[in-house]
Amino acid sequence: MDNLEQKIYEIHKPLRNKLRQLRLDDSLYVVWNYFTHYNNRKPQFTGIEITKEFMLLDRVQQQRQVAEWSLETFTREMILYCPESISDPKTLRKWSYFSDIVNKLKEVEEKIAEIYISKENVLLEFHRIGHFQFPRQIKKPTEQYFTRYFLIFSEENLSKLVFEAIGITIKDFYILAGVLWGYFLDKASLDYPPKIEVRELDIEKLDKLLTHISCNIIDYRNKLEQQKQINEKFIYSPRLARIFPIIKMLYMGKLSLVCIDSTLLFWRLTDGLYYEIYNQPGFSNSFGPSFQNYVGKVLKKVCKRIKYFPEIIYGSSHNKRDSIDWIIEDKSCVIFLECKTKRMTDISKIELLDTSKLDEDLDKMAEFIIQTYGNIQEYKENKYPHYKYSAGKKVYPMIVTLENWLLFGDELLTRLERFVSKRMIEKNLPMEWLSEMPYSVCSIDEFENIIQISEKVGLEKIMRGKLFDGENKKWNFDSFLLNNFPEEYKNCSFIFSDEFKTILPERAYE
Repeated sequence: MDNLEQKIYEIHKPLRNKLRQLRLDDSLYVVWNYFTHYNNRKPQFTGIEITKEFMLLDRVQQQRQVAEWSLETFTREMILYCPESISDPKTLRKWSYFSDIVNKLKEVEEKIAEIYISKENVLLEFHRIGHFQFPRQIKKPTEQYFTRYFLIFSEENLSKLVFEAIGITIKDFYILAGVLWGYFLDKASLDYPPKIEVRELDIEKLDKLLTHISCNIIDYRNKLEQQKQINEKFIYSPRLARIFPIIKMLYMGKLSLVCIDSTLLFWRLTDGLYYEIYNQPGFSNSFGPSFQNYVGKVLKKVCKRIKYFPEIIYGSSHNKRDSIDWIIEDKSCVIFLECKTKRMTDISKIELLDTSKLDEDLDKMAEFIIQTYGNIQEYKENKYPHYKYSAGKKVYPMIVTLENWLLFGDELLTRLERFVSKRMIEKNLPMEWLSEMPYSVCSIDEFENIIQISEKVGLEKIMRGKLFDGENKKWNFDSFLLNNFPEEYKNCSFIFSDEFKTILPERAYE
């Protein structure tokens, strides 16, 4: 431990000492109530002091006092330092003790910020904050989110990989996922072994899944101890709860499965399934095409006025080429859409002092963008047999990502533009295309809203408004759509409601 880390260790000491006076299961129950409150459920707050003033505040003001994202760090610190049994413990059920510890955690965070954050890196800090806080706003657990990943992972080759990795079918996986998430929405613990009343499920299938998404308390604490960082990454890592959202432990005197934050469980069972199979042979050749096919399903569901054309293979037998993934057009313009499953790496989301990994990720995104401009060049040269060049039609290159990269604000956009310009020069592509045909990056969540609103107002109205307005260009698509098309945005619907009803057995809804 260097001098700086020793200094932070001493700053952290009052928080540790306070936590050591609490009993772990009692403390987890209190924090579960706050998570449940922020998840728009009805927490019990049984036996917990909570001031009327706090409950009368709006959600923004409540978050300023007890931030939802800080509760994740708070939970980590509790598991590290709260004993499982203690004589005459203090309790977070008392508002004075709870608020005191919350404030001590804030003090640690503020002191670390004073040490590490400067004028030179403050914009990068906004990037870190965004990836820590914004997912709780934009990745809300919904039927739409659940169904999207079911449809993607149900592709034949991917479902085989899931079975090989976990030992259960993709159908059983998502029945278990729906049942577990539904249960933990309103309960903090489940007695183990549980009584299972869903015909398709049994304890063997549950245990196979739990091997991947749960951890016993001793191993969990040891992993945290090995991974903890007393430095500028204190707040942001490790986030072990996103890998193991369920902990097996003695809880209120019973061996139980404990889930303090149902949102983390939902994420683990949807996009988190990726981490179980991404290293398996054949994954890369299946995941991208499955996402591309999912985008096609979205287009098929939504588009009535808008036309769309899938990827084809063209060229001579000696020079086969793939076209753009999707061409989307109406009378006003055409979008050349490339679908990408590449995720921004975790280190890029949390690193403050070394931006090399972030730059690698941004350069990879620039490569995708240049790939799209390359396809537009083929189109302009009339090499596409399935879509003839139209000189009068405006063209917009777009990348749609499965995971939201949160590419907005001056710092990230400037870095990305630098990499794109460099690659444009290397590929001898006209630099004026960047202003004539500006590129955009959106997440699949945003794309589903874009295409629904475009059906009503046209593609050009959205694309020109977003990309040719200096201020709008800095922000993500959802913010732009909400501000400029509020009624249409409000009326965006769940596209795959019929498909969702086929995933879970009726008993799972009860």
